[in-house]
Amino acid sequence: DEFGKKNKLLFSHGKSNARGVAIGFCGNFDYELKKSEIDSDGRFIILEANINKETYILVNFYNENEEVNQLKVMEKLEQCLKKFEDLDQKEIILSGNFNFIFDLQLEAEGGNPKLKKNSIAKFIKTKETYDLIDIWRVRNKYAKKYTFRQHHATGILQKRLDFIFVSNGLQYAIKNVEIGTAFSSDHSLVKMSVIARKNTKKDPGFWKFNKSILVDPVFTENAKTLIRDLVLSQRQSVHKQVNFEFMKYEVKKYCIKFSKAKAKDRRKIQNDLEARLK
Repeated sequence: DEFGKKNKLLFSHGKSNARGVAIGFCGNFDYELKKSEIDSDGRFIILEANINKETYILVNFYNENEEVNQLKVMEKLEQCLKKFEDLDQKEIILSGNFNFIFDLQLEAEGGNPKLKKNSIAKFIKTKETYDLIDIWRVRNKYAKKYTFRQHHATGILQKRLDFIFVSNGLQYAIKNVEIGTAFSSDHSLVKMSVIARKNTKKDPGFWKFNKSILVDPVFTENAKTLIRDLVLSQRQSVHKQVNFEFMKYEVKKYCIKFSKAKAKDRRKIQNDLEARLK
């Protein structure tokens, strides 16, 4: 009740002793809630809100434990996301307890952890569809820090189960992201600060690859060199998923940079021709 007097809290209860997710807006935070999708089983909540003249899709997600059930929940989440229009024009922040890891070496310690490959593949499809990045991993490429710990007879089991995924274009507005200390919980806090867009350089937003640059010999030669150099630099690393994500990130940066330069050249040629015809 006290939270509701000064702040706004939207939630999905789940059960009294299991599940449940919430998204809260504190104090005088300026926002306009446009739409919501709330899972009746307490597994996720999706909000669309206007904040600082930007439209955000905010998702809090609490996955199942067993892989077969995780696939069902993620499919349900995907279908609910499709109810929101023009997601490629909005900034997505998707966070929560995924209950699986992406990398055995970097995201688990102790016990006998295993990758839930079907769950990973399912989420990566969603991640690629909406151009999301694991912002903590991008900022901490090979760091080992865990969000879940459990005591066993053989020692402590630790995993990084809690993630924040954001739109790729939003990363330039992320001031910081960190894994905090757990108090009275087996999960650690993961927190992130976003700078108001008026205080940051405008990002490129959602970007789609222009396949016409594939016939440009300069582009193809430089892209081959970049990929070859990345493969060589990662040869000694065993973190295949992290390496792949980083490679995609670097190649995408090159594609965007090349496309912008080419578009700038085209505009210059067009402006020169128009000036001559006047």
